Amino acid sequence: MLSKTLSLLAGAAAVILVAAACRDEGRGASKDQQRQPAGPAAGTVQSSGRILGVAIGDTLESTREQLDPLRAPGSYPPDEKELQGRRIYWKLAGTDYDWIMAWADKQGKVTRVRAMFRAEHQKPFAEIGDLAAAITADAQTVRWNLKTESGAPYRLVAQGTDQKAISVYMFSQAVGSTDHQAVEPDLSEK
Repeated sequence: MLSKTLSLLAGAAAVILVAAACRDEGRGASKDQQRQPAGPAAGTVQSSGRILGVAIGDTLESTREQLDPLRAPGSYPPDEKELQGRRIYWKLAGTDYDWIMAWADKQGKVTRVRAMFRAEHQKPFAEIGDLAAAITADAQTVRWNLKTESGAPYRLVAQGTDQKAISVYMFSQAVGSTDHQAVEPDLSEK
């Protein structure tokens, strides 16, 4: 009788341990769900779709309101493209970024955003986005194809050296957008 009771207790304990292990491993998810990538970490450019609060599809006016308080005092005067209202450049103070630019289409919607990190604030590519979800990744560049909150496609690019981002760049890949064709960023452009 005692051996049967011990045997039943051992069996019950084994079932409980297996159930706990399954719960901890998959949190009740199916095998297909367990294979899905975890996704971008909260707070990354990839997860938010924003650089300093600016996203593809925002209005240039809301972008200006978001970034003007961050502009470094005495930064350079606007150039012709800025005066036309199609591009804005901000030299920044008090952020991890040295500068940021935003370009807009004819309707005033942001189609490109590019920002350069300060040398002391360069970020590992993994802090920009999930490297497993990138379409390409090497020591100098990582590219992700993503969608805005409204579902419009855009590309996020982190460029740098030794897997650390010097700059981040987002551009619209919306079909029919002729104002700013999807082009890879040029680090010298500013």
